[in-house]
Amino acid sequence: MERAKTSQKLEFEPLSAAAILLSALFYLWLESAPGHQPAILLKPIAAFVSGFFSLRFTLEPGIGYRGITRAGAGFIINKTCSGGVFWIICFCLLCLTQTRRFAERRHRLLSFGAFLLLSYLIAVAASILRIIPSILMFDTPSRLDPVLVHNIIGMITFLTMICTSFVLTQRCVDSLIRKLGEHK
Repeated sequence: MERAKTSQKLEFEPLSAAAILLSALFYLWLESAPGHQPAILLKPIAAFVSGFFSLRFTLEPGIGYRGITRAGAGFIINKTCSGGVFWIICFCLLCLTQTRRFAERRHRLLSFGAFLLLSYLIAVAASILRIIPSILMFDTPSRLDPVLVHNIIGMITFLTMICTSFVLTQRCVDSLIRKLGEHK
């Protein structure tokens, strides 16, 4: 039997290219200078964690936000805790998979902006969900290496958040496309 040939037309998707370019530029900015702290990500994280634990943070240029737990353990929320790379991954995933599903250009542009904002909020939430258990762990005596546990918590949190956000976004986009009557 001969295999049926299917031809899929590869289209140039300008918003997908823009998402990749924007992500690459953001990554270069994020990694550009040693000690450079992405305030757009760190400020909301530090503010939430500070309010959650009633802790005071001091911003140390080139280092990050330094805090001390109730038990006296010192910690730093810095560039690696900011979730910047996670923001890039989340934005690219949402934008590259969902934007092209809209038929009208204006809906694609709106979804591009919405996914940029949504991925930012998801990245901040994921970073907060990673930091809070780690600070609680620093206050609890344990035989486990706190850095190892912090990294494991981070991997589990980020994988859970990326999968959950993809599924929920896909369902929301499906619902929105049905309401708009835009079936491609």
